[in-house]
Amino acid sequence: MPRNLPPLADRFEDKAASLGGLSRRLEANFSIIKNESYSIRLSDLEIGYELLYLKMFILWEEFLEETFYRILCGYANSVGQEPLLPGKSYYSTIASAEVSVLRGRDYKLWHNPAHVVSRSDGYFQSGCRYRTALVASPKLQYFAAIRHRIAHSQKHAKNEFDNAAMMLAGRRYPGSRPGRMLRDRDATLPSNPRWLSVIADELAHISRMIV
Repeated sequence: MPRNLPPLADRFEDKAASLGGLSRRLEANFSIIKNESYSIRLSDLEIGYELLYLKMFILWEEFLEETFYRILCGYANSVGQEPLLPGKSYYSTIASAEVSVLRGRDYKLWHNPAHVVSRSDGYFQSGCRYRTALVASPKLQYFAAIRHRIAHSQKHAKNEFDNAAMMLAGRRYPGSRPGRMLRDRDATLPSNPRWLSVIADELAHISRMIV
C-alpha cells in the first residue's frame, strides 16, 4: 500500500499565513509610530513586503521540490499515486529521486512553472495531478515574475514585472517596484485584500490541488 504524502500543503499555508501576520504588524507599526527618528517610512514598508514575498516564494519552491521527490517515490496524493511514464519505476528513497532529477548538478531551480512542468513531463504521464495543477494556473508565471524582479534588477526582470502587474492588477507601478504592488489592494475582491495576501491564498489553493 503506498504511503500518503505528508501535510506539505498545510505546512506551506501555515508558514505563508505567518508571513501575512508579520505584514499586518508592519502596517500597524507604520500607522502608530509617530516619532520621526524611529518611524517606518513608506519605502521601508514596501521593502518589507518584498522580503516577505521572497520568503513566501522560497516556501513555495520548497513545497514543489519536496512534493515532486516524494511522488517520484510513489507517495500517494488524495487520488492515489501519480502515473509514471511507461518503463519508469518509483524510486525507493527520496535521495535517489533527487539524484535522478539533479543529474550531476548541485541544484535545480523551481520558480519557473514552465520549467517545472517540463521536468514533470520527463517522469509522469500527462494526467499527472502535479502537472495539471501547474498548467491550470496561468497566474503562476506572473507570480514568478514578481519574485524575479525582487531578486534581479535587469531590464528584462523589470519588463516581466511590469507585464505581470498589468495582467494581475491592471496597472504599472512607479519604478517597477514590487513592494508597491504587493502592498496595493485587489479592488476586484469584496474585502479588498492586499496583493501579498491574494497571492498567498492562490499558492495555497494550488498546493492543495497538487496534494
